[in-house]
Amino acid sequence: MSSQHRPSGGNKSKKTKNFFVIFFLSFCAVYAVISIYCLDKINNHHESLFARGIANFAAVDPVAAATQKATRQPKATIAYAISLTSCSSSALLDGAAVLKHSIHKNSIRNVTSTSLYDYKMYAIVHPNAAKCSQPLQTHLGYQVLVRDTPFNVSDISSQFLRETVVKRGCCGEKEFIKLWVYTLELHSIAVHLDLDTIVLHPMDELFDSMLSISVDSNAVLPIMKREMLTGAVQVVPSTIHAYFTRDYVMTPPGTKHLPVQGGFLIVRPNRTAFEEYIEVVLHHEFVHGRGWGRSGYGGFYG
Repeated sequence: MSSQHRPSGGNKSKKTKNFFVIFFLSFCAVYAVISIYCLDKINNHHESLFARGIANFAAVDPVAAATQKATRQPKATIAYAISLTSCSSSALLDGAAVLKHSIHKNSIRNVTSTSLYDYKMYAIVHPNAAKCSQPLQTHLGYQVLVRDTPFNVSDISSQFLRETVVKRGCCGEKEFIKLWVYTLELHSIAVHLDLDTIVLHPMDELFDSMLSISVDSNAVLPIMKREMLTGAVQVVPSTIHAYFTRDYVMTPPGTKHLPVQGGFLIVRPNRTAFEEYIEVVLHHEFVHGRGWGRSGYGGFYG
């Protein structure tokens, strides 16, 4: 009886094997079809990208770009300045290179930019950093201006400021070399930027408003906190002497008077304004915890 059942078991095993073989071959066939379909889609996508790349390349054809550049005339050449107080980091040159590249990308020199302003790079360098500043000029195209702190600390009339200014922030009294940006009077506008910043978009609206070039400043310039404490609406002044931003991260929440962020300043170069700032530092009252003239402005980091 057992011998009669053996063939039946063998046939069953053979059928099972045949089923798995057929299943495996069917799976491979379906997988192959799907793979071919996907590869075709990917190939078409790459061809589309390649075609768009060729189109983009054609759009910035060197001859066409040169022609476009020749027909666009800059409204003005903006002075972009950095300040260097020491040779403490080898990354300073890297920061200066990246910053200049970002300015170039957002200027009239870049044919794909909408900006109509040219630029010139300056480095305001403290004597302590003069020995490491030469590559800024020779390799990166900055004009190096070696400038000392624009006052003698011993001449500061406020005892508290005189004794503490050299200890403040990262750079003490050397931080004030940023004020030399006001002396770049060959330019109608000067921008001071720290080396840890980059320019992401053209700032033509700011420059146009400062130079009063056919623009409604109140329409195009967003101002934070337009509503004054008195309830009056704050408007853009008819003559703009400077732009600045507040430094919120340097003060506790709820602070009434906020500091200016010294890493971003746009000014009208003016020797008289420069001298007025020096006069404030040297001779105006500075009270610990109360700031300049007991007004609450001052005493912040740096």
